[in-house]
Formats: sequence, C-alpha cells, structure tokens
Amino acid sequence: MIKPRVRLQPRYLLMLGLLALAWLTLAQTALAQAPDATHIQRITDRLNCPLCQGRTLTECEIPVCVQMKSLIQQKLAAGVSDDEIMQYFVIQYGQQVLNEPTAIGFNLLVWVFPLIGMIAGAIIVAVVLRNVARRKPAEAPAATRPLPEEYLRRVEQELKDF
Repeated sequence: MIKPRVRLQPRYLLMLGLLALAWLTLAQTALAQAPDATHIQRITDRLNCPLCQGRTLTECEIPVCVQMKSLIQQKLAAGVSDDEIMQYFVIQYGQQVLNEPTAIGFNLLVWVFPLIGMIAGAIIVAVVLRNVARRKPAEAPAATRPLPEEYLRRVEQELKDF
C-alpha cells in the first residue's frame, strides 16, 4: 500500500509561522514583566522583619514577611522602582524596617563614627610609637652586667676552701 504524501499549502505554513511568532512574543512579554527572584531578594535583603529582631525579610518566614515579599513582587510587576518600594515600607513600619540606616541627620553618626575612630586610633598609635622611639635604652639586666672584682675573688676563695 502506498501512502499519499501530505503537502502543506503555503498559506498554512504562513499561518503556522505567524502563530509561533505570536506565541513567542506573548511569552517574552510575560517573562519581561515578571520580576526575577534575584531582584526580589536584593530588596528583601535591604528590609528587616517588622516583628523579629535582626532578621531580614529573606530569612524570615512568618506570615507578615511572606505577605511583604508578595507585595514586593506585585509592586515590581507593576513597574514600581526599588526606592519607591523601600519608601513605602518605611512609611508603613518606620525607619527600623531598613537594614541599613539612612545617612541623614543623627543616623549620619553611624556612617561617620567608624572613620573617626580609625583616624583617632592611628593618631594614638603614632604618638605611642614616637614616645617609645624617644626613650633612652633601659639599663642592662643584672645578669649581663660584669661582676665586681671583689665578689669574684671571694667566690674563688670560698671554692678553694670547700
């Protein structure tokens, strides 16, 4: 038995090509709109859990943090910038939600104080080293000083008498 050859007409090929092109375009826009996990993690690493002390949103899995992560994902998909998202959470929870304090006002000391401490430490070390270099050498210990002649004669006399 001979199988008939199926031949696709050009219009069907054109329709299949256009359908594939449309599908690829839709898939690409869907992927472009969905925020990637690393982008979300960069933001959640910069925010603290409002209930737990010292834990970032990335580390914490309590319901509040899960909701905050979901909200971050929604805002990123809507095209909201990272800074606007951070500002939203600061308005909602206050400055303590930020993992790093802002360098404004009193918080500026947190950024400047380590530098001041390092400079002061370097000055103290330089002054101490300079004072040490200026000192006179200390007297040699008793073990390295020569013994008096009278003492040596006395020791020799006692050894002879022994």
